[in-house]
Amino acid sequence: MTIIRPFLRATVLLLMVYFLTLGLGSDAQPTYLYHNCPNTTYTPNSTYQSNLRILLSSLSSNATVGNGFYNLTTGRDPNIVYGLYMCRGDVTNDTCGNCVETASKEILDRCPEEKVATTWYDECMLRFSNQSIFSILQESPGLSMWNTQNVSDPSGTFNQLVADTMNSLATRAASGQSRMKFATGEANFTGFQTLYSLVQCTPDLSASDCNRCLRGAIDALPSCCSGKRGGRVIRTSCNLRYEIYRFYGVEATSPAPSPIPLPPTPVFFHIPTIPVNALHLCFGSQNYTSGGQFETNLKHLFNSLYTKGPPSRFNTTISGETPDRVYGLVQCDPTSSEEDCRSYVNASSIEIVQKCPNRKQAVLRNDNCYLRYSDSSFFSQVDASPRLYAWPLKNVSDPLVFSQQLGALMDNLSTTAASSQIKYATGITNFTVFEKIYGLLQCTRDLSVRDCYLCLREIIGNIPTCCNGRAGGNVLSVSCNLRYEIYPFFEILSPPPPSPLEASPPPPQIEGDQNTNKTENGKFVLWANSDKDFISINGS
Repeated sequence: MTIIRPFLRATVLLLMVYFLTLGLGSDAQPTYLYHNCPNTTYTPNSTYQSNLRILLSSLSSNATVGNGFYNLTTGRDPNIVYGLYMCRGDVTNDTCGNCVETASKEILDRCPEEKVATTWYDECMLRFSNQSIFSILQESPGLSMWNTQNVSDPSGTFNQLVADTMNSLATRAASGQSRMKFATGEANFTGFQTLYSLVQCTPDLSASDCNRCLRGAIDALPSCCSGKRGGRVIRTSCNLRYEIYRFYGVEATSPAPSPIPLPPTPVFFHIPTIPVNALHLCFGSQNYTSGGQFETNLKHLFNSLYTKGPPSRFNTTISGETPDRVYGLVQCDPTSSEEDCRSYVNASSIEIVQKCPNRKQAVLRNDNCYLRYSDSSFFSQVDASPRLYAWPLKNVSDPLVFSQQLGALMDNLSTTAASSQIKYATGITNFTVFEKIYGLLQCTRDLSVRDCYLCLREIIGNIPTCCNGRAGGNVLSVSCNLRYEIYPFFEILSPPPPSPLEASPPPPQIEGDQNTNKTENGKFVLWANSDKDFISINGS
């Protein structure tokens, strides 16, 4: 009689589980990962609930006939529901359909009576909202997961191999077509181990937004997964994963993977984050009538900005006649492509109406686009309030030296941005031998040199109040904004300004009050990048 020793029995059991897993068909239950419900509820038995159930049913019924991605809307304002699903790029239509069907049912149990919800499975992701989510980059909420075992890496090359592979795949995925932004890859780690990696974005994203989302996820890997045998970072609009075993579909011409024991169950935690540089303001108390002339003029204005703004990344437009005249301005990130700018303008036009329904004055600002409209002219007028502040909880090693170098960089960039035709400047300066400070300043392009400079000097004066000694910071106002980090976050548009240690050009000649320490009431957001936490405070 053959005797199987305890450790052999365990190995045989693991191998049996592995082969059974390989043989699972589309009827296998999808692997649930996480869900998020931000506590925005609807009334039971309401029109919104009916529209939501119709939407989830439609998503489920279309999950086996598409290309792994589908979005749609149901209903009309104020009960319109937006929804989408995305399946992992390597799964079959049947597996995709099974996952979406399960997600559509379980999300109602996990997020009952919620207007906004997202749920993740290993095979798919599904989300819905009462606001448009299409073609809009969203990095939060999200989660990280990792294998509890470390790699054996005496030479310390594993982390670099992961980073290099992920960066290469991010470029491939971002350049994918609108049907799929997905890439997998393999790389040799040792003579006996292979690194398997996967990245994916929702295909409705632009190439630059997909790339930005994946780069942010890659940057998060050292915090969760350094030296681990496997890890993943999942964001709302993108995700990535790596393992030292094959976890995605095998090509028909590829040999079957060698049977290996299943890895230990990974542990994970939720990363609560908020969009950086996101601000909307609804001015005044005047509302327009739905279906009236002002609304018609506003729609014409959005169409004009959509057409005229992208070629130069900036445009001002007037639509209609008094008393229903509308003034509008749009400005895209100057490093964005014309195609991406057009996408940003379209998304912002939809979002600003949702954020400020029937308001005659509103502004929306984010990393990619600035959009503003009003029933009175605001062109070439500076407005440095209200403001939004954001910073990480991480402190720098030498606050005094950091503040000196940052101050010199901000001084140079404020002069450069104000004097620039596009009112935009970026720069880099050394902090330590191994660390640099990256800075970006920008005004709306309709401002004069004087007004742009004054606006920037005023928000620079707020840095000690919000961000003293922090490893990054954002200050945003209606007419100008700044950001600095100790990692690169912008594309180089032009040669950087002179080093703070070199002589800088004199600032523009300014007359009148030059008080840069004035503060205004407004909305303040404390954003904690490093410790995964945030607090919001509304100014009185």
